[in-house]
Amino acid sequence: MPDTTTPTTQRARFLRGGDTAGRPARGVGDRSGAEDGYVLVLTALLLLPLLAFTGFAVDLGAWTARASKAQSAADAASLAGVVYLPDLPTKAVTVARETARRNGYADGVGGVTVTVTPNSRNELEVAIFDPQVEQFFSSVLVTAPTITRKATSEFIRPVGMGSPEAAVGQDPERGFNPQFVLNTAGWSTNKQNGDKRSAGQCGGSFAGCTGTAPNQNTDYSQAGYLYTVNVGPTATTGQPLRFEVYDPAYVFNGDTCATNALSAGQMATLAGSFPGDPFALQRYQGGATPWCMGDQNLTAQGVNNGSAIVTTYIVRAPDDTPSDLSDNPAVCAVSFDPYGNAAQGSQPGAIFDLLNNNTVRGREQLVFRDHYRKWFPVCTIPAGSVLPGDYVLQIRTNADLSAPQRSITGGLGGGAGSLENAANPLPSTGGHNRYTMRTGFGTTLANGQSSLSAVPAAATTFTGVTLSAVGNLPIYMNQLGAAAEFFLARIVPETAGKTLQLTFWDMADIGGGGSATFTLLPPVDAGGGAFNCAFSRDGQVPAPGVTIAGCTMSGITSANYNGRNVVVRIPIPGDYTCNVADPLGCWTKVRVDVVGAGATPTDTTTWSAAMTGDPIRLLR
Repeated sequence: MPDTTTPTTQRARFLRGGDTAGRPARGVGDRSGAEDGYVLVLTALLLLPLLAFTGFAVDLGAWTARASKAQSAADAASLAGVVYLPDLPTKAVTVARETARRNGYADGVGGVTVTVTPNSRNELEVAIFDPQVEQFFSSVLVTAPTITRKATSEFIRPVGMGSPEAAVGQDPERGFNPQFVLNTAGWSTNKQNGDKRSAGQCGGSFAGCTGTAPNQNTDYSQAGYLYTVNVGPTATTGQPLRFEVYDPAYVFNGDTCATNALSAGQMATLAGSFPGDPFALQRYQGGATPWCMGDQNLTAQGVNNGSAIVTTYIVRAPDDTPSDLSDNPAVCAVSFDPYGNAAQGSQPGAIFDLLNNNTVRGREQLVFRDHYRKWFPVCTIPAGSVLPGDYVLQIRTNADLSAPQRSITGGLGGGAGSLENAANPLPSTGGHNRYTMRTGFGTTLANGQSSLSAVPAAATTFTGVTLSAVGNLPIYMNQLGAAAEFFLARIVPETAGKTLQLTFWDMADIGGGGSATFTLLPPVDAGGGAFNCAFSRDGQVPAPGVTIAGCTMSGITSANYNGRNVVVRIPIPGDYTCNVADPLGCWTKVRVDVVGAGATPTDTTTWSAAMTGDPIRLLR
């Protein structure tokens, strides 16, 4: 049997790492001189690319940071400038470039180029080219890059409501057209009477009410109602810009002016007292005429306090933050005292006595007949001071009147000291003041007739000035016939693909056992897909008690819709178009049909419109 064991001496040699010939193995730390030189050369050869790549990584990080800075500057510049579109494209470019400069990229300095391009009615592209990129370590490998970064932002303007022209509400000189006047309530008025945002109280469990004592309106806005007067860059110049309100003071006449009406003898006397007024007989007669605004006293919290309403009109100039209308500087402010209630002597003849009195009275500091049922200029901007952009006309019944300032000629100096800019949080005032407004360029006002060039005899000519409500339109539909159509909201092409949300508060509160049908009509010049409407009432789908077909809701009654919100969501087709150049283009309308032989077609209601989503956003 062969010996398979290993000799002891041989095993020892294996354990020592030697070979069978007895040559010992070198230890780990033993190298020849030739091998030591090889390692040194190899290390030196590897060190160079390692240093190069390390330097490249350092430079790459610096370039990435520089590119990120350029992108942030382009984003900021685009967002800052886009809010001036579409009216002021030159200013949009100027503001964008100035914003880029403040962020380290001045156009034309150090080879930097800032290109600003308004590429649609509401989009602004900013491109920053930066050739001055520092290079610390990588020049042996690569050439320093140039950096170009772009940003495009979008601004969706607040939805204009109520009118495509320079007036909102009816002009008595043109009859009942458009069959509504504007409405503002006192704080103590109950919300279910129709004013959603100025009435502070609720008389029951209605939408947007706390339901606890005191039962208050959660939709109440201390700012009141806002309207914009847009002066286009090509608007008529060389004349003053006037803001006029018809019948601005609260004068209690009742919804149809049957209260405090003048007698036939008093009317005859007035005709002789104002021989230069061609409308004297029509202007002051009782009843539901086009001259009647229908100021109404209402009881709130058991107090007959409509007589306390003081209505304040504030005009604010365009500023550098057109996306925020709340901070525009006040240039005019005037407050009007109330008339016609017990506190002012509502006995028969009181209005006649006021009309035949030359006393300057009230916070308005005017003779009564100079503003009652007449157009009055609450603000006149001198010709040389008119600015392009959006003026803001604010109407409120809760102004802080502890030290009011008055100016109707743009003399507030920015309004910093006017307490009428602040709100009295809990004014004890009730009732509805109703009026209409118009604006334009003109110089004279006599006997209630104006020379405003922007208010033609018919809505066919325009001079670059428009007046519309901002998001909320409070109206009193005073003389509805069997059917009436109203300009509701302007839907411009840049809203394609978005959703329009319309809210109707206390809609079609029709008395006499009647009902109403509301139909939403797309712009007559709309191109693209069909409009589809989704209705709900206080979040209920389907809306109860009505019939819905397409964009028509019928069978609306006070029993089901008094003090309720009807919300209509309308997706705007992605290929929607309209004629923006036409002032009458792009307007959606609402048609109201009154049903029932005994129906009384008068209604106070508040309509709201908004595009869903952020109004200012980066697209890319």
